[in-house]
Formats: sequence, C-alpha cells, structure tokens
Amino acid sequence: GRLTERLAEAVLPRGSVVSLELDDKLAPATALKLFRYGEAVTVLHQSAIDSSRPLPRPCDVIVGSIPYYISTELCHRLLIQDFPPTWRTAVLLVQDEFACKVASSAGDAAYQ
Repeated sequence: GRLTERLAEAVLPRGSVVSLELDDKLAPATALKLFRYGEAVTVLHQSAIDSSRPLPRPCDVIVGSIPYYISTELCHRLLIQDFPPTWRTAVLLVQDEFACKVASSAGDAAYQ
C-alpha cells in the first residue's frame, strides 16, 4: 500500500500504477486506501508468480518488495518465462540471503 501510494504520487498525472496483492484482506484494503487516485491506480488481487494470469501490459517499470519465498520464482518469471520483457526497468527489494545467493558462484556457501 505505502509503496504503491508513493509510486502513484510520483507518476501522476501522466502515468499509472498497477499493484498486485495476493492477500485476501490486504487487496481490498489497499484498493480502498488508494481509491482517491482514481484510474491512475489499479489493485489486482493476484499473485505475481501465477503464470496462468498474465502480468499487466504494457509495463515500463516494475517495482516491488519481494518476500523471500517467491524471489526465485518471480525473478525466473520476469527474466525467462515472460521473455522478451515488455518492461524497461525492474527494481526489486529482496532479502539479503537471496541477494547473496544470486551474487554467489557455484560451490560458494551462499549458493546452496
């Protein structure tokens, strides 16, 4: 909610924001909180890793704070499964453990 709100303020009046929220309680609460932005903000009650549902397109920038347990699957979807990407930039906040794993080499302790 808070990140989506800040993004909406940053892109208005020219752009729009689509927020994906999986939580059954947070999705409607987020939509209600962001109602004041009108059509500039859309809250979709769906998972970012559910490949049976396409990601919103067109998309210029992807921004998110990603839970550890979906980090690998989401990065795979963004970089491989939905290739070629329609987005220009992706900024993902991930947990330190995941970042170390991605940056490590095969055989490193963090790679496991």
